[in-house]
Amino acid sequence: MPITVNPSRSDIQRALAQSPGGDVRALRAPNGNVYLWPANEAMHVDIADNFDLPFRTRAELQKSSYLFNKRDVEARGGFENFDDLVKRLADK
Repeated sequence: MPITVNPSRSDIQRALAQSPGGDVRALRAPNGNVYLWPANEAMHVDIADNFDLPFRTRAELQKSSYLFNKRDVEARGGFENFDDLVKRLADK
């Protein structure tokens, strides 16, 4: 599964359905762009390098990282977009 930039709701749902174990990772860049990929692939640093993202430290990179699981997302009900999903999962 390729990296998805600024995933739509349907992109997120498709990624959750297709990813091994139903796990996906996302990274919100300082410019607001969101990068989504299967969680079984360790790609944080590669994405930061390939897209020239200005993370200064590993802690900054980790703070902007998200892990979603299909079961958790389904338990929270429908969501409109990435930000809504993050909010719903934070409210659990």
